[in-house]
Amino acid sequence: RESWDVLWPAAVARPMDANRIIAYFDGLSATEGELADLVDLERVAVVGHSQGGLSALQNGGAQIDLGRCAADPDSVAEDGSCLEFLAHQEEIAAEWGLPSAPTGMWPQIDDPRVDAVVAFAPDSDVWGTEYEGVASVEIPALLMGGSGDSLVPPQDVSLIYEHLGSAEKALIVFEGADHTIFMNACDVTPWFAEFVAPWVCSDAVWDMQHAHDMINHFTTAFLLSKLNDDAEAGAALSPEEIDFPGIDYQAEGL
Repeated sequence: RESWDVLWPAAVARPMDANRIIAYFDGLSATEGELADLVDLERVAVVGHSQGGLSALQNGGAQIDLGRCAADPDSVAEDGSCLEFLAHQEEIAAEWGLPSAPTGMWPQIDDPRVDAVVAFAPDSDVWGTEYEGVASVEIPALLMGGSGDSLVPPQDVSLIYEHLGSAEKALIVFEGADHTIFMNACDVTPWFAEFVAPWVCSDAVWDMQHAHDMINHFTTAFLLSKLNDDAEAGAALSPEEIDFPGIDYQAEGL
């Protein structure tokens, strides 16, 4: 918990940082910009894991609502986002340019240039008691999680998916996988295993290379389909085409 007290400002700043980056590249890609014709701001997606998944959903239009942990603190994880957000509401409001902390649903802080979001095991306790905060996501969305996730309850990720307002959305669950299946493997980041802990870069059930092949496959197909109108990639996301061992797949509008 002590380490989380240092981390919450990053979770608050991240969606605003993404908006600033998009705006910055919008300027660079203008007709007279330094990256003219090199960056296509008509095809923008935000992708994130854990807290980054929370941010990705916000960049896609989701609104935080701290009512769940305000009404029942025992219903949320001690190391989740909601309790810390609750304790620092005025600071968060200032970071997001609000005059004061709202009561109930907070306003959207999305960027209209974002066309799709991908969220891996997103923090799940800041969207209200009935997950009403994610209903305002109306762009295509892809969620992934693990049924053995020890940090983000897998049923919560399913509820986020269920309540998303997106007409085109998909949920992929890796059976038995923990929260860090979406992290780099230990052979890629050996310092994780040496200085942090091996569990940060491995999974007890899944071979990381195989899992990452699956993650990359679905993410690439989704982004090609939604950003490039790639019909072949879109067909790969059709539920009748998905038959991978250990993968539970749901989709609407794909």
